[in-house]
Amino acid sequence: MPIGSCRSVYPFEEFFNDCCHRQAQLYAEISAAVSGKDGEEAQVIDERDARALIGRVLVHFEEYYEQKSRAANLNGFAMFSPTWFSSLECAFLWTAGFRPTVLLQLVFKNVLDLSPDQTQALQRDYEQGLG
Repeated sequence: MPIGSCRSVYPFEEFFNDCCHRQAQLYAEISAAVSGKDGEEAQVIDERDARALIGRVLVHFEEYYEQKSRAANLNGFAMFSPTWFSSLECAFLWTAGFRPTVLLQLVFKNVLDLSPDQTQALQRDYEQGLG
């Protein structure tokens, strides 16, 4: 399904999906590089390996923003109303420049002391208002 109504930007949606997959792979590599296995102490990785990993991450984001820029030049409107955003997310993107689901994902993954009620309320808000 094309972004907005412009078929010429359609490849960006495919690129975006692939980009998310690659980002998850890079995140897994970083996590594996800095954390121990089965409760062991974190391992120290070789500086050369760390630099190579950082280089791959930087190239990944550079490619993402270059492709996004090309797609925006083809159809700028489509970059601010992607088909995978809810109406509320599009409104936030237009007015504030961010997606609330990114914030919710950060909270879910990084705030470890949420009560069950807080977690349930956030999940409900995500599913009803943003999902």
